[in-house]
Amino acid sequence: MAPTASAANSSSCTWWHQQNEMVAGGNVHFRTGPSTGYTSKGIITNYTDLYVACGARGYVYVKPLEGAHKGEKGWVSASYVTGLFNY
Repeated sequence: MAPTASAANSSSCTWWHQQNEMVAGGNVHFRTGPSTGYTSKGIITNYTDLYVACGARGYVYVKPLEGAHKGEKGWVSASYVTGLFNY
């Protein structure tokens, strides 16, 4: 069973970014925590603008600035977000 939506928030972060970025490279799952073991809240589409707060274990904690999940907070794979290097 996947962890609950309240299981991971920004307190799970191990590094901080705090900048606007964009999803690039395809659509990506918007998750309740920083791994595939967490529930997907849906999909964030390619070229969606995001506010990236922080990250952990190859995932970033974001707030989409547009689209179906606008204003929600959750996690996406860092490999799908522009402007992130060596995270």
